Amino acid sequence: MRSVCRVVWVAGLVLAMGGLLWAAEGKKPRGPRPEGGPPEFGRMDPLAIVKRIPNLSEEQKQKIENLRKEYEPKLAELRGKLDGIITPEQRKAREEAIKKAKESGKTGRELFEAIRDAIKLTEEQQKQMQEVRTQMAQLVKEIRGKLEEILTEEQRGQLRRLGPGRPKGKQ
Repeated sequence: MRSVCRVVWVAGLVLAMGGLLWAAEGKKPRGPRPEGGPPEFGRMDPLAIVKRIPNLSEEQKQKIENLRKEYEPKLAELRGKLDGIITPEQRKAREEAIKKAKESGKTGRELFEAIRDAIKLTEEQQKQMQEVRTQMAQLVKEIRGKLEEILTEEQRGQLRRLGPGRPKGKQ
């Protein structure tokens, strides 16, 4: 149970920071790399990981595309909510922190902490962020569950090895 909570928390945090970084760049996200690698840090796409699973049938690909069409607007709405929580001054501070942190070679946790320290969220903003992160984590879990229904047992095993967002009890 503790590991499931940790995964949900991390997924929410990644989604929140991804939304913040995506908005900071002021351009459309690039999504997964052309070779089918993981999504860019700036945007979490729970369905992009499927591209790394070999031997998807045309029927599976169509069902996955239908899932994308159903859930992408919901994910985009939540990303927009995240971006709407911070002020223009905080956005500017975030952009400067990202630039400075990347120039100094910070990645991962160090990058996240530099951004967090720069934007100085109020308690209310932190509460709002946590609510949206929780909604995003639930949505990712729902997407992952539906995705596993589409895949074969072998493909589900590959999906489980590729990343977080696993539905509870299906590990």
